[in-house]
Amino acid sequence: MQVKCRSYLFSLVLSVSMCLSVEAQQTNRLASTTKPVSSVKQAPSVSDDSAFDAAPFVDAADDFVAGHLRVGTRLTGYAFAHITGLHLDPNSNIKDQHNPVSGVEETFLGSITKLDAVQNYWPQNLYADWYFTPSLGVELTWAEIRAQTVSVDKTETPSHSDGDWDIKGPVVSVIGRYNNPSKWTPYGGAGLALMSSRFIHSTWWHTGFPSEEDWVANGSPNMSINGEYRTMQTDAKRSWAEVVLPGLDVDDVGFVVFGGCDYTIMDHLLANVYVRYMNIEIHNHYYITLPGGGIDDRTWYTIPLSNIAAGVGVSYAF
Repeated sequence: MQVKCRSYLFSLVLSVSMCLSVEAQQTNRLASTTKPVSSVKQAPSVSDDSAFDAAPFVDAADDFVAGHLRVGTRLTGYAFAHITGLHLDPNSNIKDQHNPVSGVEETFLGSITKLDAVQNYWPQNLYADWYFTPSLGVELTWAEIRAQTVSVDKTETPSHSDGDWDIKGPVVSVIGRYNNPSKWTPYGGAGLALMSSRFIHSTWWHTGFPSEEDWVANGSPNMSINGEYRTMQTDAKRSWAEVVLPGLDVDDVGFVVFGGCDYTIMDHLLANVYVRYMNIEIHNHYYITLPGGGIDDRTWYTIPLSNIAAGVGVSYAF
């Protein structure tokens, strides 16, 4: 019995010794393949002096716009007008007599007797104000004016349109406002309209047809059937824009005065009403390209597009 017990104890001790030996070998092998923590290279630390600090730039940008910048958009409608003394004469654009139609007392250019405003009631007139004092600043806005030509027959009934004059460009102004404790803030200003211009031809007129009905009867072609083309070309050569703003790609410069009133809806959000008068004329060259390449020059004309605009808008004040 004692022999069996000794044999059993001896076997147990031997087994424990073998297990400890295997575990020690595995520990040594793992230690030989693992670098000491102390030997691992540490990433260089970044000192506070070399770190990029954007805070000053953010503060400067905030100081630049806060209390100074306002952006918005306006919905405007307009009418062509000419101011003579204290009277507003909406028909003053009929002022010249060039090749009048038989039976019509006066025409503007060829058979054209007046210009109708083509309205666009989308709030597309974006603007930005920047005030360098609480009451005085500058405004940059966008303006677009489109005038449809209207011709009459012998009964003075509108008969057709040769096309549209289209002018558009930025308006740069000085603006002032009257700050007060109420929610209403009146403002006003004056500036320059830097406009580019073009004439959008009616295809039938440009391709030399005598009437739109005749053009339709011939299949509404995009080319002249006899080689004759009528052309209205706007140009800056006779505009004082070249003298005032040499090198700037504008066709005409107009003078603008405006006024209105802001209403504070809530913090930073405002609604406004707006009235503007723009005094501007564009210079137009009318000529006919004849079959064979000859030119029938109908000379230059001054097109009066002075207008009064009124509208409403919204803006955000930073």
